[in-house]
Amino acid sequence: MDTDSSDDLSTYCTPQERAFLMEFGANVRRRRKDLGMTQSELAERIDRSIHLVGRLERGKKWPALKTAIEVAIALQTDVRSLFPEAQPVA
Repeated sequence: MDTDSSDDLSTYCTPQERAFLMEFGANVRRRRKDLGMTQSELAERIDRSIHLVGRLERGKKWPALKTAIEVAIALQTDVRSLFPEAQPVA
């Protein structure tokens, strides 16, 4: 069941936010593939739709904190490893 209530990516997204979402998604995809897991298997483990998993991996959906934690648990990793490294603000 999709219970993720975070906002969909839209035109208000800044370039920095877009880069953040893309890197988060790439980290999820990389870890999932390293475990030999399909998007469908990940979706089942976090009780969300495969559509949501795909949108997260493509950087098209803001992850709710709860969802990010559930994804990390399902991927047997620390949630911090899914988020991009902090960049200094210029």
